[in-house]
Amino acid sequence: PRSAPMRSPITYEQAGTLRDALAAGIAFEIFHRNCNVLSMANLAQIVNVLHAPIQTQGAAMWVTPTYYAFQLHAPHIGADALQVEMDLDAVSATASRSDNSIQTTIINRHLHQAATVKISCNDARENVHATLLTADKPNAANSAEFPERVKPIALRVVRDGDAWVVELPPHSLATVEWKQ
Repeated sequence: PRSAPMRSPITYEQAGTLRDALAAGIAFEIFHRNCNVLSMANLAQIVNVLHAPIQTQGAAMWVTPTYYAFQLHAPHIGADALQVEMDLDAVSATASRSDNSIQTTIINRHLHQAATVKISCNDARENVHATLLTADKPNAANSAEFPERVKPIALRVVRDGDAWVVELPPHSLATVEWKQ
């Protein structure tokens, strides 16, 4: 028996999972780290195809975890990339500065281990906001029946001297933004 119903005619769609969102986030990191030579990147598929941020079924529409990966990286658009140094396995990050904010996006790719991330940023102010994208398992996906199974939630940020600390669960993506 099939594990999931298929449409007729057969299409090129796939359920967007949290794992797909992390893969998109990793691609965004590559783009961000190469912004000195990369001027534009585009998403070819938008609705009901491979890695689509939006899916539909009849009159129902929902966003996929990949949509939220785009949303969490939006603060970096038009900003100046900052250098990031990491010393955690399976955790990576990018950061940028715009006229009115500093933002960093962090990915914990580990399947089972949480990560305590300490962020040192001399110019960061107290006005901090953080958002987390995670789920109970990497293959968690949204659907017409459960459109909000995977969605961003607020992430707690704790001040630790001159640094900021966030706790990232396994297989998660977070953006921390300091408004100036």
